[in-house]
Amino acid sequence: MTHPNRDLIKRAYDAFGRGDIPTVLGILDEKIRWHVPGQSPLSGDYIGNEQVLGFFQKCMDLSEGTLRIELDDIVASETTVFVLCTVSATRSGQQAKFLEVHVWRIADGRAIEFL
Repeated sequence: MTHPNRDLIKRAYDAFGRGDIPTVLGILDEKIRWHVPGQSPLSGDYIGNEQVLGFFQKCMDLSEGTLRIELDDIVASETTVFVLCTVSATRSGQQAKFLEVHVWRIADGRAIEFL
């Protein structure tokens, strides 16, 4: 039997992959803190569903709609979910692939933080 927080976050990734953003937002706390480290055009903190939607749109704009996330493994506890994934996108004919670790904080059955 898998951990319920693992299932919660997997549902979010599956919904994102289908373009079902209302389901994704239903999993996120409306005051979620979404942090993207680094110095890229996507880096920064996004607070709340409206800013996270803006982040998603920016991702799709920069990737010309080609952004994909392939799940490799998910490990969950009562408060934290770790996702090992491969993120890929194409822009101006150039393809990029990145192995990433996403860290989620969970409280009361909702994702409250993405790191």
